[in-house]
Amino acid sequence: MHGYEDLASYWKHNDPLRAVENIAVPVLCINAKDDPVCTYGQIDLALFDKNPIGLMAITKYGSHCGFFEQTSWFQLKSWASKATLDYLTTTLRYLDSSSATSSLSE
Repeated sequence: MHGYEDLASYWKHNDPLRAVENIAVPVLCINAKDDPVCTYGQIDLALFDKNPIGLMAITKYGSHCGFFEQTSWFQLKSWASKATLDYLTTTLRYLDSSSATSSLSE
């Protein structure tokens, strides 16, 4: 199976959340409950409790990497890019504030 002994060894190497507890920079993960590839049931949400710098957003719909909203009759646009930019902008503002800097150093 593509160089792996079995499905378990494939996922051990390719699971996108395999090292989430080691993330040292702010990260936003977005997953839809209807995602057929990264199914909601396989996500260990406790990993995000252990590392508060990561945020997992769960949506009801979005499939796999879709997250579309209709902007006009024939045009769909993904809202995930804007959500990610908003998250990172807000995080940078927080980290840049003096109160955040002092609380992180304590």
